[in-house]
Amino acid sequence: MTLPNFLVIGAQKSGTTSLCRHLASHPDVFVPAKKEPHFFSYEGREPRFRQRSRKTKNVINTLPEYLALFDGATTERAIGEGSTSYLHEEQSAARIRSRIPDAKLIAILREPVDRAWSHFHHAVRSGREPADGFAKAVRDEERRLAEGWGDPYAYKSKGFYARQLRRYHALFPKEQLHVCLFDDLMADPKSLLRGVFAFLGVDPLFEPDLSRKYNVGGDAEEVFEYRGGIADRIRTALSPARRDRDPAKKPHFPAELRAELAELYRPEIEDLQELIGRDLGAWLNPKS
Repeated sequence: MTLPNFLVIGAQKSGTTSLCRHLASHPDVFVPAKKEPHFFSYEGREPRFRQRSRKTKNVINTLPEYLALFDGATTERAIGEGSTSYLHEEQSAARIRSRIPDAKLIAILREPVDRAWSHFHHAVRSGREPADGFAKAVRDEERRLAEGWGDPYAYKSKGFYARQLRRYHALFPKEQLHVCLFDDLMADPKSLLRGVFAFLGVDPLFEPDLSRKYNVGGDAEEVFEYRGGIADRIRTALSPARRDRDPAKKPHFPAELRAELAELYRPEIEDLQELIGRDLGAWLNPKS
């Protein structure tokens, strides 16, 4: 029986696909080809969300299925997978602790306003978001979540990284958690990967092919595929957010909403700075 000894826990739309694929290219790292099983978020239960009545092939919720993901591992020292729901889902940290208490945990975080915006744009592009614009989707988030719309519509709440990471700090020694930033992945991926390789105890000098791009505008980090009834499908197809979309452009992001969200996240970012020991001034004072 092979369980992973490391996990990439999120955050969604923060470069986890690229990170996992670069890790998989290391000769001493095994990552299954099937990505985002979300086992520690949905073990023993079906993810039933409004407008999404069926789980996709990606969601694995039984232990035998999960173990089968790692059948291909041989002599690799680091064996793991990445599922972005692990950071946001409240019970994931405890479930991970119960099964693999010695696991090394990797989080990659993106400036939360940009993360939320990218998340929304992804939802519009995939035909899942029926709201007329980002502002309405954000305003309706609490109501939607209370009504059971679920994880795919948690645009704002997925950006509260400090409180999410504290769940892991409460259950795991600090040295088992490695936090990196999307900014670093974009600016200096070689250095970021060296740090992650060193954290996993594999050769940090290995250089993956950084010319390859993963999940650029794609759906690879999506947890569920759209499975609503025919009425929901028609409403979504005819919604202004979908109907008026220019495939070559992102929807409009109102400047006042960006400023509002920046202030919403400010206390959280300040807390995160202390928690991870990183200067996040660029997040606190964005250029645009």
